[in-house]
Amino acid sequence: MREQLVSSFGKRAGVIIMLVAVALMFAGAFTHVYAEKEGTADTDKYAEPPKIKAKSAILIDAKTGDVLYSKKADAKREPASCTKILTALLAIENLDPEEIITVTEESYGVEGSSVGLVPDEQIKADDLLYATLLESGNDAATALAVGIDGSVGKFAQRMNERVEQMGLTQSHFTNPHGLPDPEHYTTARNLAHIAREAMQNERFRKYVSTYEYTMPKTNIQPKRILHNSNRMLYDETRSVSVYGEKVSVKYPGITGIKTGYTIAAGSCLVSGISRDGLELISVILKSEGMNQYSDTIGLLEYGLHNFEETTFLKKGDAMFERPVVDSEDAKVNIVLAEDLMATVNRNEISSLYVDGEVTEATTDGALTAPVRSGDVLGKAWVKKTDGQTLATVDLIAGNTVEIPASKGIIPVDDGVGTLSLVLRLVGLACLIAVVIVVIAIIRASIHRRRRRRNRMYGANLNNAVDTREVRRIKNINGTGGRKR
Repeated sequence: MREQLVSSFGKRAGVIIMLVAVALMFAGAFTHVYAEKEGTADTDKYAEPPKIKAKSAILIDAKTGDVLYSKKADAKREPASCTKILTALLAIENLDPEEIITVTEESYGVEGSSVGLVPDEQIKADDLLYATLLESGNDAATALAVGIDGSVGKFAQRMNERVEQMGLTQSHFTNPHGLPDPEHYTTARNLAHIAREAMQNERFRKYVSTYEYTMPKTNIQPKRILHNSNRMLYDETRSVSVYGEKVSVKYPGITGIKTGYTIAAGSCLVSGISRDGLELISVILKSEGMNQYSDTIGLLEYGLHNFEETTFLKKGDAMFERPVVDSEDAKVNIVLAEDLMATVNRNEISSLYVDGEVTEATTDGALTAPVRSGDVLGKAWVKKTDGQTLATVDLIAGNTVEIPASKGIIPVDDGVGTLSLVLRLVGLACLIAVVIVVIAIIRASIHRRRRRRNRMYGANLNNAVDTREVRRIKNINGTGGRKR
């Protein structure tokens, strides 16, 4: 019996050891690619982008917006629940997190994923945002939209105005949740930039990186526990194939963002990562099943292994110096308005060059005064030798040069100008005085003649005083004397 027990124990121990070994082998397989990222293995296999199965995809640098990979990134696609990235961003921008939203009939019973809102239920905007971004509640997204603008239609108008403001011309939205509509569409490129805008908001980053949240009880319903639908935040049990290796779906450094699915849209996934000084955003549209995760992890691995943010010149660095027309000594230092930086492929550094152009200079390269510090005078850029531009920044004047005094217009308060003005005013006053005097003389002359005439003709001819002059006038008038 004892031997049987020992034999039985030995067999069990062997099985246990074998199972542990297999478990360790699989654990090693799941972490192999991520370990390689740290430089412990050859990374040549990551030099080329992965083979993406999704219909559209893009990978961008979240800080600079530089595109690191794209596949049909400008094709119009249905975004499904990835629409809620924009919905949440607008809610954050327009609602206080403590603001109470009352659920209306329009938000009740919306088709698809739901957190079970009912009419007249009162919920904080903050809780509705968790419900929208974690559980992907279509009812919660609708409640936010109605809470902001009173109706889904008006909120959709706000969505379109916001993307137009961002310069995104290939998107149009008709609802806040992403249920199918022929006029509801975007592109991988546009969606990446919407996600980039949203991830610059700390509240948004907090929501999408949260796996579990307890939604407090409301005036009608008890508390609810919400879970994020993005497996990359938590799922260690499933694996996908990336660059020929089996890896866990849970991904180190992932920062969220949003999943989506409808039959028309297929599987969609927008993801963010912050690791090794890089912040990347990937978008996968029109995928199938778990391929959305293998495509996403493949893109992120490609980005992390091959790209780095490089600063070529810093803000304020002088790039050119230019003389100023008609000034022997004055010169303007032309400097960078911002850091000239780009996210570049490490394997292509040797094919890059930095240059610039002063667009405001004359044909001989000089500048014309006045030039003031901060004036935009041109552009600086990083380009590949094939002509592709990776980054541009403004070139500005680093100092001020005014118009030389000998070439400028003399101000009114300068001595010569003041004297000239005074002389003109005195001359004008003299002219006015002469005119007044002349007018006075003329008027006095007229007045004297009038008085003399009055004395001659207006006197009483029958007056007793019969002067010689009166007698002469009477003789002329034929009265008081004989005719000649």
